[in-house]
Amino acid sequence: MKIVHFKRGELIRFQNQDYTFDSAVDGQKIVAFNLSKMTREILNISEIQCLKAGEKNTDLAAVDPRDWETAKKRYDIIRPLIYSQKEKALYRKIAKEAKVHVATIYQWLGKFTKSGLVTSLLPERRGPKEGSIRLDQEIENIIKQAIEEHYLTIQRKSITKVHEEIVLQCRNKRLVPPHLNTLRKRIRFIPEYARTKKREGWREAEQEFTENQGTICAEFPLSAVQIDHTLLDIVLVDDVSRMPIGRPWITLAFDVYSRVVLGFYISFDPPGTLSTGLCIARACLTKEKWLMRLGVSLEWPYWGLPMVIHADNAKEFRGAVLRDTCKKYGIELHWRPVAKPNWGGHIERYMKVLADELKSLPGATFSNPVQRGNYDSDKKAAMNISELEKYLITYVCGNYHQKIHSTIQKAPDLQWKESIFGTPSTPGFGLPRLITDEEGFRMEFLPKEDRTINEYGVRIDGIHYFADVLRPFVNSRLPGKYRMRRKFIFRKDPRDISVVYFWDDDNKVHHSIPYRNTAHPPISLWELNATKRHLKERSLENYDEATIFSTITQLRSIVEASIKKTRSTRRQIQRKSMHQNVHLPLKDKSDFSQDSEEDLSKFKPFSQIEVK
Repeated sequence: MKIVHFKRGELIRFQNQDYTFDSAVDGQKIVAFNLSKMTREILNISEIQCLKAGEKNTDLAAVDPRDWETAKKRYDIIRPLIYSQKEKALYRKIAKEAKVHVATIYQWLGKFTKSGLVTSLLPERRGPKEGSIRLDQEIENIIKQAIEEHYLTIQRKSITKVHEEIVLQCRNKRLVPPHLNTLRKRIRFIPEYARTKKREGWREAEQEFTENQGTICAEFPLSAVQIDHTLLDIVLVDDVSRMPIGRPWITLAFDVYSRVVLGFYISFDPPGTLSTGLCIARACLTKEKWLMRLGVSLEWPYWGLPMVIHADNAKEFRGAVLRDTCKKYGIELHWRPVAKPNWGGHIERYMKVLADELKSLPGATFSNPVQRGNYDSDKKAAMNISELEKYLITYVCGNYHQKIHSTIQKAPDLQWKESIFGTPSTPGFGLPRLITDEEGFRMEFLPKEDRTINEYGVRIDGIHYFADVLRPFVNSRLPGKYRMRRKFIFRKDPRDISVVYFWDDDNKVHHSIPYRNTAHPPISLWELNATKRHLKERSLENYDEATIFSTITQLRSIVEASIKKTRSTRRQIQRKSMHQNVHLPLKDKSDFSQDSEEDLSKFKPFSQIEVK
């Protein structure tokens, strides 16, 4: 994963040619020097790639948890130096507080600045990987069980007591008990947050490991970003029958300093880690490909990696994958303190603005029955989810961003541009950090599975996957442990599980792995789980892959036959349709004609709608 910092002279690549960054034109273009033609050219930011020598990307799931904790601590130490003037006195002060040599501080800062990733601060270890298993597997199982049942409990037994239990069990099985220090190493391998949560409770863990001090203070763009979910007050229709299927959810990211909307994600799926991650990805990445796919010609020039993301205490914001991925890119994920709604005031006020805008659309449900009156939302519903998405983008970019905001007394677009590029009297903060590997960045937010690779490939959720790239890893064993099978990391997109992504830790790259039986149709994880529940209700426990897909085909036929009967079945059809193109590449701009763009003028304001 490469990050462009937009420093003058930084090496970049554009259309297979090498350049050096010179200056910014606006939020979508830069001036760069062509190293082969020796000329200055204007380049599109969304198409540039990073050329500087940096570390290879690594999947966090493959990182030793203890090493990851060390990297995060090192980042916390140097963080004050990243976004401030680097005075020698500050280096010495930070080194003294951290109890390390000042040269170490320079070294850590240099590594992070070079790659932009917290994983660059991982300790370099020699010899066997610390925390790797070297004991007999049966002894390891005894240690693991003892830690779970005796150490990670609210009773908080001492390490010595837990070791006594391990010794007793080993002697009963005539095994050589491990040394006390071995147990200490296994316990140190457990993340501090997890240890505290199991032994002292989640409240104590949150108080110790979560920063919730002060109020939100944004001094420049992307210094503080708020993100939240809400159920939109509008009923949508499906793409086929144009009949009502219900209200969608929106997850939205909002820049506190400039008041611009950085991105959003709309879905009929309830809020979760996936929708949160996809919203963060849209907020951080450039928007040209997204707008091009929807056929929207407006500009949305706000992107970059934020310093801090503020979210509420919902469980979808507290997942380990989300937290660690944000940390990897130097993003601090902070949670809103309980019973302090003012911490989320900026985005909640904007959500109200958005709700007022939706009242003018057909199918609006309004905020309460009194406001709705006799208006039949289902009967008036006319927009599908893609039309709503285009409408909101048009409103956000063409209206909201251009109007004067009552608090900052400027249009959000002007506030962003002046702070980034400066004014005649004040210098700008410069372009933010840019992620160039968009698909790799999105991949970081997907759930993972650890699996061994067999002759048939890999089996995940009862479905077999295979590709030739897996052949070298079939029946792989752990180095030095021939009796133990090596597990590999696979990631899946719950919206479409027809493809999983294999992490090749040797070459530091993800590979797409399709179904072994390519005749199977694409399905989502929720459809697979619904099918398994259906089979279980029919008392079919020992079913195979063929039975799963045969049942899915039957259930789809039943749902499609009843498409006009109920809202829930129409919603199910629509969710399946939305998830089918998850793994397809984005089209080029030339693939879209002006005729393909929907005319938003056909949607009348609420004031012009007749109520019968």
